[in-house]
Amino acid sequence: MNLIIAAATLPPREARAFVRVMCRSASSHERTMKKMESQFKDSLMRVLDFAKHETLRKLHRYTYRNRALTGQDAPQDHGAFQVGFDLGALKQDLEAMFYTELPNMFAQATDSTLKSVGSELDYVLPQQDAFNFIARRQNLLSGVPDEIYQEIRNEIAHGLKNGESIAQLSERIRNAFDQINQGRAETIAQNETAAAYSFASQKAALAAGVKYKKWLHGVSKVPRADHLGIDGLVVPIEQAYPVGAPPLMYPHDENGSPEDVINCSCISVPASASEYNGSTN
Repeated sequence: MNLIIAAATLPPREARAFVRVMCRSASSHERTMKKMESQFKDSLMRVLDFAKHETLRKLHRYTYRNRALTGQDAPQDHGAFQVGFDLGALKQDLEAMFYTELPNMFAQATDSTLKSVGSELDYVLPQQDAFNFIARRQNLLSGVPDEIYQEIRNEIAHGLKNGESIAQLSERIRNAFDQINQGRAETIAQNETAAAYSFASQKAALAAGVKYKKWLHGVSKVPRADHLGIDGLVVPIEQAYPVGAPPLMYPHDENGSPEDVINCSCISVPASASEYNGSTN
């Protein structure tokens, strides 16, 4: 229903394109990327679960050490500093996860791209390219652990100040982490997977001698009209697509503006010369 409403808000040309996208079967590239996204999200949520369980253990210890005697005031929000998870450990866990998961995603994207063009090239993304990409993505997300830490600490402080029981505080902490998993973790997984896939796929296609690429718009609750407007467009592989400011070499191009890459559901796939000639006629 939300997708129908989204299509109804678009101009006629973009609305028709959106309907075509919704009716189109997912390509092997899109299926691979969705699988990668699910794997990355599972890994990310495991790391966040470590922080959640650490917080709950600390809450248990803190509460029983500091519970008020009859007639005394309950501990206040200063306990939030003692209950919160280890921020440094979360940062280390996230870094380790990136260096484990992204190389796997590069390999899957490369394999999917080469298979789609019938290439038997034994291509592996150069190690330095992989390390540089991972470092850049980590830098973009460097503030996320601090934001999560502050959110959880604020929740703990609020619960302690209100004199909530250990059961109520535990539920508050679980709910806060659940909201992070359902919101921020999903967004991070989608964006990081799409960026890794696009980066590795472009490199693999170039190595295999592919000459053209095609923009495919994915199904999105809030489609960007300009991205939707070039759905199916084929361009030379070393040429940027006519979308974005600056123009994008592929969806989630690191040089693109945040408005063009964050939450983008599009994908760039190899195309043939006949598709290119057909699109320019």
